[in-house]
Amino acid sequence: MPLVLKDFNTLGYSLGIWEIIEDESFFVKRLNLSDKDKELLKNAKNNQRRLEILSVRLLLKSLGINLDISHSDTGKPIVQSGNISISHTKRYSALVYHPQKKVCVDIEKISNIVSKSKHLAFSKSEIEFAGIDLELLTTMWCCKECVVKLTNNIRINFTEQIYVHPFKENSIIQCDYTNYRTTSHLFFNYLTIKDHVIVWGG
Repeated sequence: MPLVLKDFNTLGYSLGIWEIIEDESFFVKRLNLSDKDKELLKNAKNNQRRLEILSVRLLLKSLGINLDISHSDTGKPIVQSGNISISHTKRYSALVYHPQKKVCVDIEKISNIVSKSKHLAFSKSEIEFAGIDLELLTTMWCCKECVVKLTNNIRINFTEQIYVHPFKENSIIQCDYTNYRTTSHLFFNYLTIKDHVIVWGG
């Protein structure tokens, strides 16, 4: 079932998170799928991908957002007005929408996968902050993935171009993105849901 948050922190974000525990028929019965969505489902490579597509469409409906999703050549989701970002794990689908601002969202399961590659993703000071805390490491990883989505820079060097400032529980996270000697300050919200972390902002 969905967790839906509208206008989070009064900043105009609509955030939706769906724990995928239902089968395909559950979603189909509750949706009026467009021809474009039917074609997308037809071409989905497996059942998991179909559930991801359907859960995102039902999230949009739950949020009261009456927009169709298309995709750019790079696979980035696009809507007719405003901006949307989508992320998936095997268990959850997540989306964030804003009527004006560029947005991003990333959801990841807390695991030791990030820890195994932390020296490739994080600076020395970031590692000193997080230590071996898997939840902190996963949250920082989500932040860096969000920076990639916001900047559309798939060649970002995680350790040199993105710095995640130390943060406290339930606080806003600041990330600095440096590109060609220019540094931008980005700010993200985050939630921990069971064994997953979700980060979003714009």
